[in-house]
Amino acid sequence: MGGLCVLLLMMFCVGWILCVFFLSMLIPLLIIYNGIVGIVCLILYFVLRKKSVFTKYTEGYKHVLSIVLKYFLIVYGSISLVFSIILAILNFC
Repeated sequence: MGGLCVLLLMMFCVGWILCVFFLSMLIPLLIIYNGIVGIVCLILYFVLRKKSVFTKYTEGYKHVLSIVLKYFLIVYGSISLVFSIILAILNFC
């Protein structure tokens, strides 16, 4: 039982060290990823809006799907950009 506890403690320490090590590399990648995803979602929203995809369907399940897609692109793109900006500010301060 004692050997198992020591093994679990060693695994926890190694996991903690790896987490701290990779976290320093992960945050800049997370900033870049969220920024790119946010920009792509907003660009996709404006392209689809220009092609009248959101107003083409007026009834049925396609209408519901177009509304869901429209609000998903706006909300997810905005949240990704805001989260990316907040992480960038916190990372560089």
